[in-house]
Amino acid sequence: MQRPTGVTILAIANFLSGALSLVISCIALAMSGRLTAEDEDAEDRSSDLTLNLAFRGNPVFWIGLIGAGVSLFKLFAATGLWTLKPWGRRLALICGSLNIVTHLFGVVRGAITPSGLVGLFVDGGVLLYLSRYDVRRALADVPIDLPTTAP
Repeated sequence: MQRPTGVTILAIANFLSGALSLVISCIALAMSGRLTAEDEDAEDRSSDLTLNLAFRGNPVFWIGLIGAGVSLFKLFAATGLWTLKPWGRRLALICGSLNIVTHLFGVVRGAITPSGLVGLFVDGGVLLYLSRYDVRRALADVPIDLPTTAP
């Protein structure tokens, strides 16, 4: 079956977004090591505070690590959409749903921005598009039109 144009666009968008996020996450991970080294050089900190920071970890490191995980998730979704695998649609649905939840947290906290509002509508549109019959059929291992037969 031929890949629908919308699926191609979503695959490319997820690939570009995931690749850019992965680069930024790697930079954050690299910078966290530098920030930790600078913290160790500072002599005006008490030993209790330094111990506490070492135990909890550098927040920049954790942000970079979580960002890298999300980036890989997007890259897997892009690969699945590009190859018309059903798991690619599922991963893209999960990505879109999590993005909507993130935007809704911004709305609840009163911290929504115009770009966040646009993102909310775009992610909602992506979920609606991935739920269309022709898209589900294109990303199904077994054609939806044919009934499955049990042996």
